[in-house]
Amino acid sequence: MRKFHFRLMALVFMMTLTLPSFAQSDLTQRAKQKVGQMCNYITLMADKTKGLQERQHYCQQCKNLFLGKCERYTLFGQPSYVKMEVTSLRGTKFNYKTKTYFNNIVNMIATRVDITFTSIADMRTGKMQKIGENEYTVTVYFVQKFRKFQDGRCTYIDETQKTVTVYLKKIGEDWKVQLENTEATDTTPLPDHEKYADWGNGTF
Repeated sequence: MRKFHFRLMALVFMMTLTLPSFAQSDLTQRAKQKVGQMCNYITLMADKTKGLQERQHYCQQCKNLFLGKCERYTLFGQPSYVKMEVTSLRGTKFNYKTKTYFNNIVNMIATRVDITFTSIADMRTGKMQKIGENEYTVTVYFVQKFRKFQDGRCTYIDETQKTVTVYLKKIGEDWKVQLENTEATDTTPLPDHEKYADWGNGTF
């Protein structure tokens, strides 16, 4: 039993080994930049001032940031799809395939949709976790603001705390950085003055 306990502790230790601090800093920054790309594409695919074909283009570019490009993929022998969790103001949570969520944004029935996000500089990251040989994950924390208009009137507005898991794999001398599942931890209403406030270029 003591020998088994020692082996288990050794395994846990090996799986939680981290990279040198300078390497971690570089990779967490790259992870945040990848999430920033996702956020920018979501802002663009929601923008009703752009044509449908252009918004579909941004949608596909966003899907390309994810494992399997949002199609079925296999990781460690397990087939899966990346998932996007959403919440309501009542606290209800729903899980969608990420590609379905993005398609819904492009095709949302509204005359105007604004989605803006935490800037890359203000995103937070969790502790990097080793999940395999030269493979790591890190969680990035950010905030999304969403509002929808119909004929000039804001009909819905909220703010959601979100996290996304970022998968990092060393291939040769470089690192491949891809997004995995997104979780929504809490959704709250925004005050009335935010309904018609200038949200700028997609970040706050």
